[in-house]
Amino acid sequence: MESILYFFNTLDEKPLFRLGILVIPILVLWFWENGFPLIKLKYKTTKVPHAIINFAFTICHLIIHGLLAVILVKVSDWCVANQFGVVHWLNLPVWGIVLAGVLSMDFFGGWFVHWVEHK
Repeated sequence: MESILYFFNTLDEKPLFRLGILVIPILVLWFWENGFPLIKLKYKTTKVPHAIINFAFTICHLIIHGLLAVILVKVSDWCVANQFGVVHWLNLPVWGIVLAGVLSMDFFGGWFVHWVEHK
């Protein structure tokens, strides 16, 4: 268990490894889907323009999601340091903190990012 915790605690020191953890599975699945699709789609020309558009959207998503994740962590750290926010004001029990955390992460990490990408 200690080795697993050490591995994840030291990932910030290995940015290329973290990038590989993200990019390699995406590429493997993309090539797999290209070779063995579940549904054969009919493209007007080739699949390449479609793939380029999806790749561009993925890059935009990673940039936007990455920036918003950094902002979210910084705001969260500030709230903890300054005893600011609903969790501190209401003195919630553990289950309330978990519920508030899941709801806020879903809102800011999911819906808000999705909304920003559409804009």
